[in-house]
Amino acid sequence: MGNIEDRLRAADPVAGRPYSHPDLDAMVSRITTPSTARLDPQWRLFKMRMASAVAFASLVTLGAVVTLQEAGPSLPILAFGAASTAAPSAANSTMMINEKFQFTAGPNLSSAPSLGAAYRLQLPRDSAGEVSRLASIFHVSGAPRNVGGDRTDWIVTDPAGDTLEYETYDGVPDWYYTSASSMASSPATGGPTISGASGLAAGDGAGGPVPAHSTLENDVERYLAKLNYGYSLAHPTFSTEAASSDSDSTTTTSDEETVSYVVVVNGAPTNQSAQFTVDSSNGVVNASGPAFGVGSGTNYPLQSPVDGVAMLNAQQAQQFGAVTDTVKQEGTNGGGYVGAPGSMPPTTTGTSSPPLVTVSLVGVTLTLGTYRLHDGSAWLIPVYSYTGTAASDHGGSYSGDWSTVAIDPTYVHLDTTSTGTSPPR
Repeated sequence: MGNIEDRLRAADPVAGRPYSHPDLDAMVSRITTPSTARLDPQWRLFKMRMASAVAFASLVTLGAVVTLQEAGPSLPILAFGAASTAAPSAANSTMMINEKFQFTAGPNLSSAPSLGAAYRLQLPRDSAGEVSRLASIFHVSGAPRNVGGDRTDWIVTDPAGDTLEYETYDGVPDWYYTSASSMASSPATGGPTISGASGLAAGDGAGGPVPAHSTLENDVERYLAKLNYGYSLAHPTFSTEAASSDSDSTTTTSDEETVSYVVVVNGAPTNQSAQFTVDSSNGVVNASGPAFGVGSGTNYPLQSPVDGVAMLNAQQAQQFGAVTDTVKQEGTNGGGYVGAPGSMPPTTTGTSSPPLVTVSLVGVTLTLGTYRLHDGSAWLIPVYSYTGTAASDHGGSYSGDWSTVAIDPTYVHLDTTSTGTSPPR
């Protein structure tokens, strides 16, 4: 044995006889030809189930996508309709109908859009039941009586002459309590009237002391809890005035203290208010406020304050014509309220052209205004309340405020024959 390769070949008995398949061509043919054999029944069932599961998962995913798309932020259109039963339009308020306004936005007004919540109001459904509930809170006993027979005005009167009235023809129902005498009524605390100097502060009038502001605020908080409407009240304002009562040819004078509040919803002021007046003994003389609950808010895109000024000018153009690009303001000049755009019919002012008044709007506040929609529902709608100075082309100027709906016009449908806007209470 010479080298290592010779020894390896000698150890392998087939090294000299390489393997050759007896039917090499047939073997190659089997390898390269695709199989057409039928699947085993169990394997086929498994594959069918897998395919079905994949298809079902695809359908579920597609359905989920469609559902999510349909359940997206689709906002209801706020339609102000002619069928509104709101209070008389602001058109009935004192206004300068012989003036046409050209509004300009001051440098402090933002051009950025934002979001704001609108609230559908929950109104009492049973007016007779609601007036009875309110009467019991103010200790007025008696049966509810429908004034006028149209079921929009209810009243309860007790033998002493105290009354609780509940009116539903406004955009929002209102209640009013009035004592029979301005000198005596049910105590605000629900207990004995306050006597002596404790808790009293000197009034501004000639009638003597009246309850301290803190006492009156506590009275209102107790009543607010009993009313149970759910809204809040802003910081109060107080006023004092003398009241007189005649009895047996004797005139008695006493001061009465009044506290007024703006109704607030989630921190936003509204155009609704509440008021309480008490006498020197802390007896309720009269009280009033709105009757509504507030549902959850719906966020709407708001046009920018600058765009709101353009909306004011568009309202002007609708009233006076496109040539002037201005129209009459809706409301009073010293506290005017412009409702839903286009909510007032054109006003004729004769053949002469009204004087042009240029209004520079320098400040704006986002508030909530009450509106009745075409479907009869009542809403609190975001409103831009502007302040500014008006200057007439005939000379003279004055300060005022003007308002318009703040919601992006895409989400507001307006019936030009509607009078469904409520002026501030």
